[in-house]
Amino acid sequence: MSLPEERFLFYLKLRPELPIFFFPLARLLSGFGIDIVPVSFADLKNLSSFGESSLILSVCQDLTSYRSWLVGRKYYLDQALLTGKHKLIDVSSFSPVTQMMELMRKNRYYYHKLPMLMDDLARETAIVYYNEYKQSEKWPGGRRTTLPLLTG
Repeated sequence: MSLPEERFLFYLKLRPELPIFFFPLARLLSGFGIDIVPVSFADLKNLSSFGESSLILSVCQDLTSYRSWLVGRKYYLDQALLTGKHKLIDVSSFSPVTQMMELMRKNRYYYHKLPMLMDDLARETAIVYYNEYKQSEKWPGGRRTTLPLLTG
């Protein structure tokens, strides 16, 4: 089963510049056939107007990016996750957000703890990515019933 070409994984920029691990991560994810695109919170607001649910990767490894993440959560991200506009893969050295436990059950929030090897991060992200878009391509109807074979 091939995925449509316009599916992207959005990387949430928590600083004005990209972190140094972004390009090696992008290379590893491209090995899985995943294109990663950096976006900011303002870009996410514009993306949600298209109506499609998108998958976002957020890597928060220091206090500066964590503060930026908290502000973005407060003003936009929490509501977007609750309404199903976005799904978040949160990779953080901080503890998971307790308000997101309901979203974990609905498969809208995935948490991975740092430190983590880059290969493991790419593999876990690819698993979530393919599970997400594989489910969206599933046939919504049921299966056709069949009668048992009569032997005798």
